[in-house]
Amino acid sequence: MLDRDGPVPIYKQVAELIRARIESGELKPGEPVPSEAQLEADYEIARTTARRVARELREQGVAYTIQGEGTFVGEPWNPPRPA
Repeated sequence: MLDRDGPVPIYKQVAELIRARIESGELKPGEPVPSEAQLEADYEIARTTARRVARELREQGVAYTIQGEGTFVGEPWNPPRPA
C-alpha cells in the first residue's frame, strides 16, 4: 500500500489515500478524518507523520481542524459543523 522506499514522502501518500476516501464519498463533509492515533495504527507511521497528514489535507483545502475537537472533512472557509 505505502511505498516506504519511494520518492514520495509517507505523509503525502497517506494524505492521498485519505483524500481518495473523501472524493469517493466514503468520508463526507463534516465527518472526522481518522485521528492521529488511528493513522498511526492503520498505516504504522509515527505521530509526527500523522500530524503532517492532517496539515497536508488542510493545505489541499479538503479538511479543517477545530482545536480540541479534531480534523474534519470540508473546506476551511465553509466548514459544516460535526453532528
